Amino acid sequence: MDLKRIYQTELYKMLRRRINLILLIPVLLALLIIIGYNSGNLVLGVVGEENTTLYSCLDFVMLVWTFISATGLYALLMILVAAYQFSGEIEQGQIKLMLLRIGNRSNLLVGKALALLTLTILSVLLFLGTIIAAYYVYLVPSNTVSGNFSVTMMDLQNYQVIGTVIASFISFLFFMILTYFIGVKGSPFMTFIITLVLMFITKTLVGIESLSFMKYTSFYLENQYMIGNQFSSSNVLIAFIVTFFLIVFIFILAITRFNKIDIK
Repeated sequence: MDLKRIYQTELYKMLRRRINLILLIPVLLALLIIIGYNSGNLVLGVVGEENTTLYSCLDFVMLVWTFISATGLYALLMILVAAYQFSGEIEQGQIKLMLLRIGNRSNLLVGKALALLTLTILSVLLFLGTIIAAYYVYLVPSNTVSGNFSVTMMDLQNYQVIGTVIASFISFLFFMILTYFIGVKGSPFMTFIITLVLMFITKTLVGIESLSFMKYTSFYLENQYMIGNQFSSSNVLIAFIVTFFLIVFIFILAITRFNKIDIK
């Protein structure tokens, strides 16, 4: 079975698996935030901004995305789905049937990763699309927002909002691949817990100024973008490249471990 067929099969399985519906939780939370904001029961803002500020569309996207991302919810959900998608199938023996049909372990892991990545991208796009649609359909008619599209708060630029989302997404991808690496020889629950702990450790290390090497990763960019700091395009590019190579390195290690284990 070639990689394309494996990818299609894995994507179909993931769309059919009910546990993966948890990736819609951020969308539901976004709707609750929007309803709460419109009713006046929830206040969204940033330090230095008055509560009476009328936010543009990208302002609102930035605020809601920052809130959801800061909680680590998306990363947590991706870790949970990845743990059950990979280590869960190893533990239950389902992956053995796939290997009998495929015969190539590397392609199987790549197909699983691409399927989960696709599902996550769809989830994030639905999340962002829901916020934008609700902004114009629900908030603009109530005059609780400005109705403009371009970002205005804290002198941010439109590209910084996009940069924040991309930096966060790359961080999600890193922990997804780390889940595969740990999940080769771990149960779904232990894989989830270990990866979750490592995620919180990473987010803590980002805030330690003495660890200057963290500045060359997307984790640092994500953290700094959320508080309104700006970076040159070269610094952003370096951080994305470094994190990308970390992801590739860990994924190669995961494939190597997967090729060596005995599947029962």
